[in-house]
Amino acid sequence: MNPQAMLSYLLGVTEGLVMYSIYSDYANKLNSPGKWKVFDINEDGYVPKSYNTITAFTGVRPDTVKSSIERLVKKGLLQKKPGNKETNNIPLYRPEFKSSVFIKIAEEKLKTSTANKLNQQSDKEVLPQIIETLEKDQDVMIALGLIKSSKETISQESKSPEEEDLNIIVEHFKWQYEDIYDEDYNPKDREIKELQKIINNYSMKQWGEMIPIFIERYNERWKSSEYPKPTIFGLTRPHILEGLKAMCSI
Repeated sequence: MNPQAMLSYLLGVTEGLVMYSIYSDYANKLNSPGKWKVFDINEDGYVPKSYNTITAFTGVRPDTVKSSIERLVKKGLLQKKPGNKETNNIPLYRPEFKSSVFIKIAEEKLKTSTANKLNQQSDKEVLPQIIETLEKDQDVMIALGLIKSSKETISQESKSPEEEDLNIIVEHFKWQYEDIYDEDYNPKDREIKELQKIINNYSMKQWGEMIPIFIERYNERWKSSEYPKPTIFGLTRPHILEGLKAMCSI
């Protein structure tokens, strides 16, 4: 069972999807720390996330997202702060990180399993599997495989700063694309080469703002029969970059 399914099984479909959306965004920031000023995790461990972005990721209507977040906050699984000027008034969230909290939820569900025989049988099979997965690490995001442990990270082959920045930009594009279109994006080699040529023309902060704007507004501004969806190749076109730069606050 994948992480999204496990959270949905434990918390209910809607709340599980919302929680997974926030965890996924949090994991994305942890995998590229200090690169995206506006979109980064702040010093208190909170990450900005708009209702519309969660809707695009989950397919859940904004009003339902809002009420789901309120329930998650009441349950203590999510902390919320109002947005500020730096985050464009987008609310900030800090999810629960302890696997033990979710293990307790799973154990309680096992004890109070519904009388419905079909669901009862499913609970007996699925919940122990979820508990086993969560017991792999005390950090729920590591246990669910959303981020790697420090040991795994240290063991990875180190890259040059230029390669690291290129990889971060590509991964950020892929994540934003998948968030909006709900499908994987696999860039071609020529796209990466085109990006590599111009990567130093803009700061990492500018790339951090331009990529989500490009993907979120693609349909209304740049969509064509030849390119019905955004691509890294399209992002590297001079006229598009100039337009995106003018839209950025940086």
